[in-house]
Amino acid sequence: GGAGNHQENKLISAVAKMAMDIGPKVYEEVVEAPIQQDTQAFYRAFSQQAISEKSCPEYLRSLRRCLEDESRMVDMYLFEGSKSKVISKVEEEMIQNQVDVMINMEGSGLLHQLKGRHYGELELMYSMLKRSPNGLPAAIAVLRDNITETGTKIIQQRVSTSSDSMQVVNQLIEERALYDTVIRESLHGDKAFSNAIQLCFEKVLNSNPATPEYLSVYLDANLRKDLKGKADEEAEAIIDRVMTLFRYLHEKDVFEKYYKQHLAKRLLSGKLSMEDHERTVILKLKTECGYQF
Repeated sequence: GGAGNHQENKLISAVAKMAMDIGPKVYEEVVEAPIQQDTQAFYRAFSQQAISEKSCPEYLRSLRRCLEDESRMVDMYLFEGSKSKVISKVEEEMIQNQVDVMINMEGSGLLHQLKGRHYGELELMYSMLKRSPNGLPAAIAVLRDNITETGTKIIQQRVSTSSDSMQVVNQLIEERALYDTVIRESLHGDKAFSNAIQLCFEKVLNSNPATPEYLSVYLDANLRKDLKGKADEEAEAIIDRVMTLFRYLHEKDVFEKYYKQHLAKRLLSGKLSMEDHERTVILKLKTECGYQF
């Protein structure tokens, strides 16, 4: 790697000590600056070769190794103050200058890892991208486009029956759950990602005026039959998933209208699923919007 061989490094170490004895300025000029230049030149060539040969996860693992090697090299042969200067050259060449190629790699990049639910690989990518100013913004942009594209496909499906609207809501819930898991498992709860993802979902859900009705139909179907035999935690989880989507609605009063119609029908048909599930929903709606349900 860029860390050179042991004999060479012992020599560097001796020169570094001598230079530092004369003074920090001399150390910077004689030792630090040339090493930074060499490091940059080495990793410029290395990153170009590696990115053309490796998959995205392989490239990231190789990058992690390089960062460890260079850090160890500084510990052994140079002064501590040089570490960030040397490491920044590795980051510049291997991350900053390769961000777009890296995250958009066909068959192994960001979206491939997302769809395959490769949470460990996504976490490694996150930790590496974080080291470069352009890293996370580039990843956020890719995810934003993906949610918009996938979400729009889901929400614009033709809906003619209640089972169609159930399918739309189920797919939205799944998509939202995937991103929740990624944020929790891979992105360490990162606020910038989480906010960008929220905004995209909000935009997608409100792009179709029928969304409030779909949500109410979904909730109605679940309250009529599915929740009856379910344990409280499971019922609560289904209700919470609907609430997550409900939060994004701008037209909450439209949902309220449908909800009340559906509730009245459930009452009339005697299909009122467990009173306490109904009460849970009403409580959650009150909490969410302060509406007088």
